[in-house]
Amino acid sequence: MYRITLTVLCLAGALLAGCAGSSDIVKGDDYVPLSGDEVRKLITGNTLRGNFRASPLIIAFHEDGRTTGRLGFTGAGRGTWSIE
Repeated sequence: MYRITLTVLCLAGALLAGCAGSSDIVKGDDYVPLSGDEVRKLITGNTLRGNFRASPLIIAFHEDGRTTGRLGFTGAGRGTWSIE
């Protein structure tokens, strides 16, 4: 569970760091940053699938703020997520 929580935090931090440093982003006339509610709508009910340190990573973001997931082929875990 610790690995999945740490992984989610790392991924969220990377996402937010990318959003915060907008000086490298080319903004068009219609550029509008997403609000917390809009990000919540994008994440809720969806599953992140990828690789972390050469191991498969799957994290499901449930509507009630829970996460369930798996890192590697044997480790499974649970956690929570929120947007502030």
